Amino acid sequence: MTSRHVVLGTAGHIDHGKTSLVRALTGVDTDRLPEERARGISIELGFAQFEYGDVQFHVVDVPGHERFIRQMTAGATGMDLALLLVAADDGVMPQTREHLDILRLLGVSVGVVALTKVDLVEPDLVTLALDDVQRLLADSHVGNAPVIPVSSKTGSGLEELRQALVIAVQSLPPRPAGKLFRLPIDRVFSVPGHGTVVTGSVLSGVVQPGDTLELFPARVPVRVRGVQEHGASREMSGPGRRCAINLAGVRDLGIARGAELATPDFLQPATRLLVELTVLDSAAEPVLDRLSARLHLGTSEVPARVARVGPPLEPGQTGFAELRLQRPLVAEWGQRFILRRLSPEQTIAGGVVLDPGVPPAARLAESEEQGRWRRDSQPRTRLSAWYAQRGIVEPDPPAAAWSVGIDPLEFPTLFDQLQIVGELLPLPGNAGWLHRDFLATLSTTMLQRIRASVAAEQPRRSLPRQTLLNACQNLAPPPVLESGWKQLLAAGLIVPVGENFGPADLQVQLSKAQQSLLSNVLQRIEAGGLAPPTEKELLSELAARSEALQAILTVCVEDHRLVPLGGGFYYTPAALKRARELCTARLSQGPATVSQLREAWGVSRKHGIPLCEYFDARGITLRAGDLRQLGNP
Repeated sequence: MTSRHVVLGTAGHIDHGKTSLVRALTGVDTDRLPEERARGISIELGFAQFEYGDVQFHVVDVPGHERFIRQMTAGATGMDLALLLVAADDGVMPQTREHLDILRLLGVSVGVVALTKVDLVEPDLVTLALDDVQRLLADSHVGNAPVIPVSSKTGSGLEELRQALVIAVQSLPPRPAGKLFRLPIDRVFSVPGHGTVVTGSVLSGVVQPGDTLELFPARVPVRVRGVQEHGASREMSGPGRRCAINLAGVRDLGIARGAELATPDFLQPATRLLVELTVLDSAAEPVLDRLSARLHLGTSEVPARVARVGPPLEPGQTGFAELRLQRPLVAEWGQRFILRRLSPEQTIAGGVVLDPGVPPAARLAESEEQGRWRRDSQPRTRLSAWYAQRGIVEPDPPAAAWSVGIDPLEFPTLFDQLQIVGELLPLPGNAGWLHRDFLATLSTTMLQRIRASVAAEQPRRSLPRQTLLNACQNLAPPPVLESGWKQLLAAGLIVPVGENFGPADLQVQLSKAQQSLLSNVLQRIEAGGLAPPTEKELLSELAARSEALQAILTVCVEDHRLVPLGGGFYYTPAALKRARELCTARLSQGPATVSQLREAWGVSRKHGIPLCEYFDARGITLRAGDLRQLGNP
């Protein structure tokens, strides 16, 4: 009995001997189409298997021609390990590099490099080809992959290749157990007397005859009539295996490559994906907002448009973006994808899905914040952040698990943990739970409403409790508002004033010394204009204690008399308005460097950098390399 199943895929330039090597390893000719045999090139995916030691290799042979990259990316789905081929009589070629880029973006480890056709060239040329391959690997993510010279014709090196592949398998991490079943479909055909058969590489979970699965994108239940692996019936198939599934009652569903089978009630089709996108170093141009491209995800291929805020992603850069798809498909958190330019066709980027179903009404401006917490590697952290965006919550395993990448079987444990650590707080009367961060945000908004209500009644400093709650009534249901009120009281942000209540900061009375310090601080910052003294300089000029100065600066910020830029810089709103006017006037003439903006402001680098960063953060300016241009805040 074999102890491990592994999907092994080929990669490499056309006519570098992929199909011949697979035939030498397995005895199977994977070129099954008449056109493939007539032309002597692979056009479609081919499949075979071989066993060595305690490893069962399920082989996917991919086409090498640049016109068939879509087939190659479909075949790479579900690969555990790749066998990269380079012909000794040709050396490293364009598709060698592109296939290597695709494997890296899809997270597929290149276990071994086979230097093929060594029987066709002199030993000196083999040495040159080896040097060529080593240079390629040195600049890649697989610099330590072994290179095995082989000949499919003579059999030379095949035993060493098999041994190297088994060693590479030992370094692969074990697949997680217990996950739900997923099978992206890469081939569909009919068998007389049996009906429709679909094949693919199992991504996760197990399948057995008699199971009911959900077919996407049709979203219909289908029954598994039988399961095979390489022509042999099986009682079960799972991760790391090539699997053929005979489906019952699907004659009129029009199944094709790109469809998917999965455990029911988990995946959901979507047309907006939040992703972390990495642009290849070799990309000819940056990835711009609204770029039209072709998305390869699983075995699906769909036109997509990139949507992002901020500057373009330059070659080699990584950033968050949305992919807006021409038609729905299914994805899962952490799933990898490829992005290819439409014309000329070229692999330009790839990445990881962070939100497999962005809501239709979601704002693109929030993608950066969403991306930061969604990329966290800890499932409990992602689940906690997901709940922090909602009001009253109930356990909802399918929606939460799919959105943030959690096995539904693990959901109850994670939900209980969030309660134990105090991140989910129960509402009275078993009315559900509130996330503490949601409650904190709600409390802040309530305090703003309360402050505004009291300020409108000046010179009064407090109002009746119910009056203040009525000012917040459209923010949340009464039980949630009650929790927010208790939070504000416990934090001392609202305080009782007789029978009424008011914001604690309205009760603050400044001493004469504090009033004098406040006046001196504002006088010096106002006098500084666009180059005000820093907090450290104010400490020295005014001979003040740090705690006293910080208290005054805080009061000024709360009263909107000063705006903090970070790093100890404070500006008056009037000074920032003037800085923005000068910045807008300069950038209306065209993009400018920091130095040019400093000249427009008449300040040194010390003040120019914080001003630039402040305007960048608010979208007033957009940074592209060393230049800035006007934004659209």
